[in-house]
Amino acid sequence: MSPQRELAEKLSSVTDLRELAKCALGLQDVELQVYLALLRKGRLTVKELAAELGRSRPTIQRAVKNLVNRGLATRREGIINRGGYYYIYEAAPPEKVKRFIKAKLEEYYSKILDILEREELK
Repeated sequence: MSPQRELAEKLSSVTDLRELAKCALGLQDVELQVYLALLRKGRLTVKELAAELGRSRPTIQRAVKNLVNRGLATRREGIINRGGYYYIYEAAPPEKVKRFIKAKLEEYYSKILDILEREELK
């Protein structure tokens, strides 16, 4: 299935901003849950997120890594008094996420217009 057709099918079932974020940004359910938990609670560690969401630490670690890589969360290092460090995660502002969604939708829209311009129905 082409990316355009896949997006069209996904968009046909979108009823709210959460579904739109999942669809346009390619987020998994757990990634959206982590983002929303960070948005509600503020800065959290993987351990705190795992407890908050009732998910395993490895699952949460993968989710926050993906969110950070996509610019939807930030990671800061915290220092443990007796040595060592840990990471604290924070959600990107909702306005930034909306800009990412809008940019992705504009990208798909542009691709669709290109297809319409260069191809004919046969």
